[in-house]
Amino acid sequence: YNVLLRAGSEAEAVTALAPVKLRGEHKGIQHGLALPKGRWLLATSLGRVLESLDDGLTWKAMKCGTSIALHDVWADGTRVVAIGGGFNAMSCYSGDDGKSFQRLLMEEPGYRTLHRVFQTGPGCLTAVGTSQLVSTDFGVSWELKGTDEFLWDAVQLSAQHLVAIGIGGLCMVTRDGGDTWTKQKTGSKAFLMGLGYSPTGGPQGTLLACGEKGVLLRSHDHGASWTKESSGVTTDLRSVFMSKTRAWVTGDSGTLLTRPLV
Repeated sequence: YNVLLRAGSEAEAVTALAPVKLRGEHKGIQHGLALPKGRWLLATSLGRVLESLDDGLTWKAMKCGTSIALHDVWADGTRVVAIGGGFNAMSCYSGDDGKSFQRLLMEEPGYRTLHRVFQTGPGCLTAVGTSQLVSTDFGVSWELKGTDEFLWDAVQLSAQHLVAIGIGGLCMVTRDGGDTWTKQKTGSKAFLMGLGYSPTGGPQGTLLACGEKGVLLRSHDHGASWTKESSGVTTDLRSVFMSKTRAWVTGDSGTLLTRPLV
């Protein structure tokens, strides 16, 4: 993922997306988050966190002390925590808002690659991936918890309520911040790679999952049941973004799908 597309508004995102040029060392975009005052952070597969202070127009790299892939990042204005890994789980912790980082490579059995991270309580972070970890000290240390299923993406519905998807049509739900997980049936065997959530489209909102060979699945009950939808493509679909009125799905070969929710 070496292309970053930017829209100045939701209306622009329906009709036109402007590519943002990234230097070679800034490529390999994974997940990220938006912070107040136009600040954005992105994790990259080259072991860096990219920072923008102008709503994504320009970017600079935070050096996290690793070349191992980082897949997601969390921050609160004081701390920055990036998670990822290769065979083993890894996190990079900064207590000075990204000026310096401490790298933690977890080589104990069961501690495998992490893909998403969420704050699930005061001081608590939950990391989801091919192992599920919980931190009670903002990412300084981690404990193995919950399921050992292969989860690839997740969304946060409320503080401790997460829905995650992964290989073989997998869907898992936790309501206690990752201590325990429940498997839900999706009716699909596809590798699900992207998941988005909007509070609109139904009494419990809308979940949209995408995956290999153009698979699209929709849920209106927080992942308890799923309905297959036609995407009109057979390329692998990798990510979902949803607003209150519209969904965007991106995939291989420059695929970009969009549709209204209501």
